[in-house]
Amino acid sequence: MGLSEHRQRLGAAVSFLMRMQDQALQTVAREAGVSASSLSRLLAGQRVPDWPTVFTVVTAAGGRPEEFRLLWEWARGHRQPGRRSATASLTRFHGALRGLQWAAGRANGRPDTTADEADGGTLAAVLSGELVPDWATTHELVQQLGGNPEQVRPLWEDVQYTFLLAHDFFPDLGVRGAKDLT
Repeated sequence: MGLSEHRQRLGAAVSFLMRMQDQALQTVAREAGVSASSLSRLLAGQRVPDWPTVFTVVTAAGGRPEEFRLLWEWARGHRQPGRRSATASLTRFHGALRGLQWAAGRANGRPDTTADEADGGTLAAVLSGELVPDWATTHELVQQLGGNPEQVRPLWEDVQYTFLLAHDFFPDLGVRGAKDLT
């Protein structure tokens, strides 16, 4: 997926947010302190402003900026940085999936609740932050949301890695202090 598609996905997500919150373009532009034409170019996927601008637009539209951060990073061509804390990894993973949900909602005209009912509520549990499923399930959910699983995989792996390194997981003395690891 190229930068153009990522810009369009970010624009689609912000546009859907504005429709869901019943926010007019002129109102959001005024509250965010940007011109209506700049906001229109963002919504059309023609331009990706800096993060503070997108943060302000999403906030003015009644959204949660963390749910749009990864969409913005992908639209700007940013790469996944090094390892993060467990909290930061989980926040990025869940935020990316919620961002994909916003983008998918525009394509469907509504949030995709039918798919979630079919999978027993897994999507709802993942999006609420209650669950980090295995990779096969994550892959399927990302596809249901119209995203690219290979872009989300580093985020999922980062979450898995941080839990492997969690202090509670290993004995106080590390592997040497464990009597039996099987």
